[in-house]
Amino acid sequence: MRIEKIRKTGTMILAGAFGMVVIQLAAPMILGILVQGAALAVPLAVYHVFVKEKWRIKLVRGNGETCGERQAESEAPYESDPGFLNGNPFDGEGTPFDRVKETEPEIPETESEHEKRSQDMEKGGHTAAWYEEEGKDKIMAVAMKLMKKDVGEFWIRKDGICNFHNGKGYRRAGIIPGFSKADRETLVQLLGDEGFMVQDQGKYLYLTWVL
Repeated sequence: MRIEKIRKTGTMILAGAFGMVVIQLAAPMILGILVQGAALAVPLAVYHVFVKEKWRIKLVRGNGETCGERQAESEAPYESDPGFLNGNPFDGEGTPFDRVKETEPEIPETESEHEKRSQDMEKGGHTAAWYEEEGKDKIMAVAMKLMKKDVGEFWIRKDGICNFHNGKGYRRAGIIPGFSKADRETLVQLLGDEGFMVQDQGKYLYLTWVL
């Protein structure tokens, strides 16, 4: 009996000593596994609690406010809109859906615009007077001269020199005194009334007609 008891005691002592050795060797591995598991679990828990749930609360709150605003807008009466009449729809004076006619305020003309318009009118008057006294005869004389040569177009430069194009290039056809001071827009209208087709090309005034 004593030998058997000694064997059991020795076996328990050896098992305890072996367990202590194994635990000391395996403890770093177990601790490393626990630390790694915590490193993965803690960020996931933080994301779920503070990020995902927080955004969900914002979305729910935002949807609730939006729905409340839409409901308030839908319940508002037509009379709250200043663009509608508040009359009885059956009294013949107006309905809630009749828009009030808003008159746009007239913008007063500034002093510079008034001066510019006055200058344009004055320049147009001078151009019309010049055209009737001198310009019309000079332009018609150049056109008749080119018609005899079977030419149906010519260009007037800013300085009044008239050029036409032939097979060898551009040639001079005459000169229009006072053309440089004439208003182009007024002159285009006056020449159009005479049957010319006129284009203001910036440096030149282009005139053409049907032969």
